[in-house]
Amino acid sequence: MNKQSSSRHLERIDVLRAFAILMVVCFHFLPSVTGQYEFTWNGFWRDAREVQTPLMWFLYPLTLGWSGVSLFFVISGFCIHYSFLKHEASSPRKPFLKQFFWKRFWRIYPPYFITLVVFFFLMFRHPETGPTAGNFWLHLLLVHNFSAVAFYGINPAFWSLAVEMQFYLLFPLVLMLRHKVGIKNTFWFFAAVSLACRIAALFLQDWSQPPTQHLWDFTLALFVDWLLGAWLAEKWLAGERLFGASPGTVLLLGILAVALTWNKITAAFLGFTAFSLWYAALMEWYLFSRKSFGRWERMLVPVGLCSYSIYLWHQPWLGRILHWLHNFDPQAAREDIRGL
Repeated sequence: MNKQSSSRHLERIDVLRAFAILMVVCFHFLPSVTGQYEFTWNGFWRDAREVQTPLMWFLYPLTLGWSGVSLFFVISGFCIHYSFLKHEASSPRKPFLKQFFWKRFWRIYPPYFITLVVFFFLMFRHPETGPTAGNFWLHLLLVHNFSAVAFYGINPAFWSLAVEMQFYLLFPLVLMLRHKVGIKNTFWFFAAVSLACRIAALFLQDWSQPPTQHLWDFTLALFVDWLLGAWLAEKWLAGERLFGASPGTVLLLGILAVALTWNKITAAFLGFTAFSLWYAALMEWYLFSRKSFGRWERMLVPVGLCSYSIYLWHQPWLGRILHWLHNFDPQAAREDIRGL
């Protein structure tokens, strides 16, 4: 095992998790400040003139905060495959998958189930707008990402958890193919599957409407993003670079990813994965960096360790808190306190 696989380097994964969750939270906070998440579509292009406040331009980087999910997928693929590679090196005769699924289930599902029940019953109190029982069952089985109606139901952030769990179900196939043809050819196989899914979505999408998320965020379409992290883990553990790109090239990847979001077709077809590619390149650069672990990085590690809990709870509560703050009347609050 390469000497670089030290706790110091793996702490950097927690720093990256912290950045990912902060991006997502800032994105969901944006409408309370600007009145909108992103620039609206005018035909096939973003309309920068249709903004509710000029502050939208100043906060433009936050409109890309959704791409924190891209980073989460790359990190997940890296960590899951890294765990397998460590197991393969230390205990090659012991079965890995049974232990893997057991640990993943107890790590992911119980906290998810608690938040699902809490938010469902909070929303169920409003029968006009609340989710249906069918919506709840789709979420319970983690297949709500296949439904346009349920995709953002109950808690909009839950869509990526369904996709993530389905990635885990595909992981045994990855290991089988890796054994036969190697991780590189396995990646390109799923890249071809992803391309086929995206081409099909081109014909299914109603282009008079914004991109339909359950088409473009389909599990087989995005699995290549997760595998990007897995391939990076294999190269990193061997002390090799997957990208070997210069800082200038990494910067160009970032500019390209942002540019793709300004056209409806390129945003839907490549936008999410373009950010995954950029983040994977940045991740490689960061993991191979020889700089000492800074104070700000140590401050972010606890945030990264709590990122899953923050992700589960933040969006509905953030909306409620912001609504309460917007409608808060200090004078009425003081009178209520005096009346106690």
